[in-house]
Amino acid sequence: MNKKIKRKKWLRLLMPFIAIMGFNGLVFAGPLNPSGPPAPTMRTLEEITPAWNKKLPDSERFVDALDGNAVLDEVTGLVWDKLPSSTLFSWIDAIEHCYSRAVDYRKGWRLPTVEQLSTLLDDSQSPPTLPTEHPFKDVQSSFYWSTTTDAIGIDIAWGVSFLNGQPFSNTKTRTGYVWCVRSGL
Repeated sequence: MNKKIKRKKWLRLLMPFIAIMGFNGLVFAGPLNPSGPPAPTMRTLEEITPAWNKKLPDSERFVDALDGNAVLDEVTGLVWDKLPSSTLFSWIDAIEHCYSRAVDYRKGWRLPTVEQLSTLLDDSQSPPTLPTEHPFKDVQSSFYWSTTTDAIGIDIAWGVSFLNGQPFSNTKTRTGYVWCVRSGL
């Protein structure tokens, strides 16, 4: 059978399924306009200030979390491992390390994006280039992996240097340190 006929046959088989799923989505989604004003605990979008708009002193920015084993960044809302790895990992091993990590019995850790990792940089500081009064332990003045692949090639990923406070890319087979993150507590 030629490819066009096979494709049409598959489409005919999938169409009823897609139609049913689409119909169910419309039925169960509910009305688009709310029936009344927001509940007392709810806020409108105009009342919510974006987290990136916060300007906190370093002493208030970081809060201990998960029994003191992690740190909540009040500016980004991210929870960082308080003690980043002191072992070097290849990029793929860094991803696996975070996915298998449990801090205070909490899973859900991952390698941060280069943008998220860069939020910890303060290049006005001497190495490691972290904000003053940060609560992190044993941060290396070196390269930390991010999950962000470089657009130049799939064998290259971005990371951040806490030696000079700059993001840069590296070949995924090279080694770097790992700083796991998770969203919320």
